Amino acid sequence: MGKPNVRSVNLDSALTPIAGTASDIVISSAAVLLQGSKELPPNTTHVFLGVKAGSVYVTYDGSTPSSTNGFLWPVGTAATVGKDQYLVMKMIRATGTDSRVHACPVQE
Repeated sequence: MGKPNVRSVNLDSALTPIAGTASDIVISSAAVLLQGSKELPPNTTHVFLGVKAGSVYVTYDGSTPSSTNGFLWPVGTAATVGKDQYLVMKMIRATGTDSRVHACPVQE
């Protein structure tokens, strides 16, 4: 069996938040394209994301997330995604209550 085609790199310490750009995104019962909810400054290289309230389903390919498509991010999940990935990510709430996801654009 060969090595998996995955590489994990911890960039968090090399990234700097872009002042005045962090905000919460409300995730409801309709799938949300994150880019449509939180425009990114031109110098953004990555985005820190954190689920603050209510679990969400996430897709990374532009498809519509659901309980049968995508990944479940429970409250407390935190991730750093590249700008290109952020531009196509979609989220939808996983329960009957709206979710809140904190988004903070960062730069290298």
